[in-house]
Amino acid sequence: MKSLNHKRKITGVILVSVIGVLVLIYMDVRMYKTYMSNYNSRIGSICSLVADRYPDISPGELMTIINDRNTAVDEKFFSRYGIDISRDSVIVENDRYFEKYLIIQVGCIAFIILAVVLVSSIYNCKRRNDIAEIAEYISNINRGNYVLKIDNNSEDELSILKNEVYKTMIMLKEAAEHSKEEKKLLKDALSDISHQLKTPITSVMINLDNMSDNPDISDEDRKKLIRNAKRDVKNISFLVQNILKLSRFEADTIKYIRKTVPLESIIDKAVSNVEALADLKGIELKVSHGEDLSMTCDPIWQTEAVTNIIKNAIEHAESRVDVYYESSETYSQINISNDGEPVDESDMLHLFERFYRGKHADSDSVGIGLALAKAIIDEDNGYIKVYNCDENSEKSVEFVIRYLKN
Repeated sequence: MKSLNHKRKITGVILVSVIGVLVLIYMDVRMYKTYMSNYNSRIGSICSLVADRYPDISPGELMTIINDRNTAVDEKFFSRYGIDISRDSVIVENDRYFEKYLIIQVGCIAFIILAVVLVSSIYNCKRRNDIAEIAEYISNINRGNYVLKIDNNSEDELSILKNEVYKTMIMLKEAAEHSKEEKKLLKDALSDISHQLKTPITSVMINLDNMSDNPDISDEDRKKLIRNAKRDVKNISFLVQNILKLSRFEADTIKYIRKTVPLESIIDKAVSNVEALADLKGIELKVSHGEDLSMTCDPIWQTEAVTNIIKNAIEHAESRVDVYYESSETYSQINISNDGEPVDESDMLHLFERFYRGKHADSDSVGIGLALAKAIIDEDNGYIKVYNCDENSEKSVEFVIRYLKN
């Protein structure tokens, strides 16, 4: 609206200026016609008087005398009547008209100049205000205030600059919010890591203190303390390695080496990685498949992802874990299920969050395996979901991993 009013003012001043120029032209033409009428009238009177007194002079001779450029003007003749022909008009009435028209022309010129000055002042004032407004916006951005009004923008160059400032402001705002979120995530991650490392480190220190404070401890008790310490160190190593892997995914520094491999090879390697754990817990591990086709992925990373899912299923199973896989022309799918306790509804939304431990989690669980598995699967054009099965089903919880094919 402001821009529209500004344009209307400029248009009005230009219109008045054009009218002023036209008035000047009209006054020039009017002045010329007035001079011409006065001169013709006076010369006509003189010619009539000459014709009356000198009847022998023909009208043609009079006109020749009047229009003869070589006829000398006797300045002394007019000076006797107080007329300077180099400065004054012989016809006094013409001087009065000249003064009148001169005043009107000067007024029109002054009006046009004032109109131009007014337009320039309005334009410069608007530009100064716009520049000051943009400077204020930038100052607000520097202070962290990302509020910018663009509802009164027009299409001039400063408004275009203001729009670019607005775009920059949006990017800075998003970057600031993202940085704030990253700081919070880093703070939470450090807190979680500290919490996860605190327990096994404390346990290791206790075991070592027991051995150092009791030099007469039996060999059997010493071996037990050493086994416990090794277990804790192993858990610390597992935690640190998985944190580093997950951090690499979050920092987007992982470079996948994609190959076309049979889905069966990934399942076989993942199952072999957890067979010892299944035997230790007395869990039956059953693998079956439908049509097996090849899939394009990074087999090393996907094997680790599937291993983590199967490991989680074994840890929460009562007696059995089923792995079923199949491929089609559009996707490859892996179903991993067990017969353990169903996942609590409050845990379902947080199951793949880093360091999240559900209500039925083991005491040794650190809550990072599923988060790492999801990060790996998501990065390789796949997704993972978890469901609680029907009460009448032999299965309790089922993970579904699906890799889409390009």
